[in-house]
Amino acid sequence: MRKVFFIMCLFMFVVPVFSQTYRYLIVKDEAGGRGSIAVLDTPEEVDSPEVIPCNNAYERYIAESGLRNVEDYYYRGLVSMMYLDASDTNKDPDIQFISSWTELLQYVRGEK
Repeated sequence: MRKVFFIMCLFMFVVPVFSQTYRYLIVKDEAGGRGSIAVLDTPEEVDSPEVIPCNNAYERYIAESGLRNVEDYYYRGLVSMMYLDASDTNKDPDIQFISSWTELLQYVRGEK
């Protein structure tokens, strides 16, 4: 009985550690010169020209370099930023609003 319990506990705690999560950056422009930036974590790969992958060091560098073109719009108050965590469920992601430019860069770099 102890072996079964041990194996079940091991399965519950070890398997989620090895599950792959992909991170993407989405930059959208809206009417009136406003825009939004979203950082998305999802368990499946997204193959779309609208998203910028941030899964390895090279992709994170490209994403961060591209964000430098949008930084001025953030400081003028024209960009809203958010983090979408859909790693557990794709139907209802957890949404957290990002309050500063450095926090956005931390998400893109994978530090948060």
